[in-house]
Amino acid sequence: WKLQALAAQKRDNELRRSEELKKVASYFELNTNKSKHHECWTTEEYYEKARKEAQLLSERKIKELQLEERRKKLELMLFQENMQYQQELKTLSYLNKVPTSVLQDINHGIIEKEEQLRRQEAELKLYHAWRLRQPELRAASSHIANGKLKSAWMEQIVEKEMQRKKEEEETRKILQERDETIRKEIELEEERLHKKDLHMKELRSDLQGQIAELSEKETAVKKLRNFEDKERMILEELIFLSKEREREHNKLVAERDSCIVNMGLHKYKLKKKDYESDKEKHGNYKRILDAALVELEQYREREQGRQKNIEHMYDGEARQLNEKQDQLWAKEREARSILMNEVILTLRKQVEEKLEQNIQQQRENVLEREKIVEQMESFHKEVKAKEQETKSQLNSLKLQKEQLDAAATREAELRAAVAHEQEK
Repeated sequence: WKLQALAAQKRDNELRRSEELKKVASYFELNTNKSKHHECWTTEEYYEKARKEAQLLSERKIKELQLEERRKKLELMLFQENMQYQQELKTLSYLNKVPTSVLQDINHGIIEKEEQLRRQEAELKLYHAWRLRQPELRAASSHIANGKLKSAWMEQIVEKEMQRKKEEEETRKILQERDETIRKEIELEEERLHKKDLHMKELRSDLQGQIAELSEKETAVKKLRNFEDKERMILEELIFLSKEREREHNKLVAERDSCIVNMGLHKYKLKKKDYESDKEKHGNYKRILDAALVELEQYREREQGRQKNIEHMYDGEARQLNEKQDQLWAKEREARSILMNEVILTLRKQVEEKLEQNIQQQRENVLEREKIVEQMESFHKEVKAKEQETKSQLNSLKLQKEQLDAAATREAELRAAVAHEQEK
């Protein structure tokens, strides 16, 4: 029954160990599926993509700053041209000192130029009307337009083909990157499976070592049981000898009684002496047998205690191994949970920092946009004020010109009147 109990205990331990191994395997499988979602946030591709986005953002900012500098330079050039224009307008104030004849010549020149421009416009209109009436010119112009249209269409086709090739190249690159990531994931998975196989081999070797220890302990138990059986046989032989001694003693007692009856007192005394010697011998034998029985009983108790100690030691070692394995797994689970919590915290911190950076950048962009709008408004106000000033100056110049023209006409009328009077 002890062998059956040990076999049952062994089966229970193996069943419990297999269940624990299954739990560990399921735990690792579940956590690998969960950790895949976090690997994409901690891989080199994520940081490479973030670095590229940051580089593009910095390039865009640099471009915006360059455009802003160019716009400021253009505004400065426009302002300088306006100032130069104002200076030129101020230099035109010498017209007040110019005589009327010079102004009349200027006026005649302006009128002639306007007449010449009107004549040129009329000739150009007549030329265009003549071209429209000519079918050969219309055909040539339509042919040129069709050629331009065809060339534009061919350029669009070439551009579309280039765009398609570019998109195909981009898709090819994306597919290559995806294949590379899949290959890396497969390599990582193979490495993980290899580590898992090594771990299982180590566990299997530990189990084989434990099985070997159990077999050695079973052989030791068998040896102890064989020794116990031998001791039991010796004890049975001793008991048998004691019974034989008692039987001989009873036989001797019966013979003594018969001798006393048959032989008399002398023989009775001799027999009594023999009986006493035999009794003393029997007592000695009995004491020896009792001492042997006590020693055998003590030896049996010692062997039973040793057997219990062996079983207790075996149970204690298995329990200690199981507790050590449970502690290792608990530490591993705790370390994994701590690692996952640290990863989640770092990712959360990174996301929060990025959000704060984006919010701060948006605020800075809004402030810069507001400053630019304010500067543009102030610049437009200045431009409008300068335009109004130039318009007022032009109006004043026109009034002065009209006054000069009126004065010139009056002088001409007066001269004509004076000449007419002199002729009379």
